[in-house]
Amino acid sequence: MSTAGTAVVAAIEPEVRPLIRRLGLLRATDHPADMPTYRGHHGGRPITLVATGMGPANARRAVETLLAREPCERVIVTGLCGALDPGLRIGDLVWPDEVLDADTDGTARRPIPHAHAHAHAHGGRLVSVTRVVASPAAKAELFARHAAAAVDMETTAVAAVCEAHGIPWLCVRAVSDTADQALPDDIEALVDEHGRLRPWQAVRQLARSPGTLAALAQLARCTRQATEALAAAIPPLLSDLQSPR
Repeated sequence: MSTAGTAVVAAIEPEVRPLIRRLGLLRATDHPADMPTYRGHHGGRPITLVATGMGPANARRAVETLLAREPCERVIVTGLCGALDPGLRIGDLVWPDEVLDADTDGTARRPIPHAHAHAHAHGGRLVSVTRVVASPAAKAELFARHAAAAVDMETTAVAAVCEAHGIPWLCVRAVSDTADQALPDDIEALVDEHGRLRPWQAVRQLARSPGTLAALAQLARCTRQATEALAAAIPPLLSDLQSPR
């Protein structure tokens, strides 16, 4: 029987490429084509990293599949998030004490407790939604309504599956866009559910709104900074979680 290890779950591969390199994980071949999976070891314990696809439905399906296929000691939900708190900066880590499903039943879920042992880590609430929150006005409205530090799309869905299976979970995400930063128009139409650019949609959007190119370039710079922050933070977290208590 396989030894139970830690599963690291993110929406899309670009969010975790620096982490994959940092941990020396290798692409697995025994996985569904729409569920890129990487495996390796950290501190002698197995690590499985899965890119679920964007959104709660993809996250829920992928984690159900993962937990049905292999033993898992815990799940770390990771990737990028948008800041709602105006005090958060690009690359800051959000290590929520509570995650809230904002678009469906409003359920609040709590991860396993863990100290935020990082200079740029922030606790508080993370809110999950079903669509990208692109405008500063929409971010401000969510911040006022939920008093949440940041927003994402997948964490509450993953947490619900973990809790249904009795698997401990926690979350650490990095800020890729600040509360006052607007994302490119129609950003959800520009990429597919795995984060791959849709060239024709991009060409049409650039023709309609030439400023989209500058916004995409800014987002790419912010994303690089955020993904590197995750790659630096998660290996020490794994070491701490795996150490005897």
